[in-house]
Amino acid sequence: TMRSTSGSSGSDSNSNGDDAEEANTTVSSAQQVKAAAEVERRRTEREEVSKQKDALQRAARAAAAKAALLERQKKEKEEETRKRRLASRAAFEERRKQAEELKRKQQATATKRKAQQQQQGQPQGSSPG
Repeated sequence: TMRSTSGSSGSDSNSNGDDAEEANTTVSSAQQVKAAAEVERRRTEREEVSKQKDALQRAARAAAAKAALLERQKKEKEEETRKRRLASRAAFEERRKQAEELKRKQQATATKRKAQQQQQGQPQGSSPG
């Protein structure tokens, strides 16, 4: 029986070794390029994430400032409303007091006039008002 040998003869094996070494070098530099690309991709990704974080933080600060402004405006408006109500109530009370005072004075004047008329003997309602 004969053995069939696959592969190359002894003289060819040396050149195949060079090819393998060159192939390893090519693979190695391809891996380096790939690794460098990966490093760059990760750096870019980190920068992008950082930019997004910054943008989110700016948006959050802006939203907080807006909320604070709206809250302050709301409080100012409530304070204005409270002051208006107090002023309105005070004016109402003042008018009520003045009306009561006027009524009291008119009653006192009427009572005084009535007493004078009775003293003078004049009929009621005949003196000028």
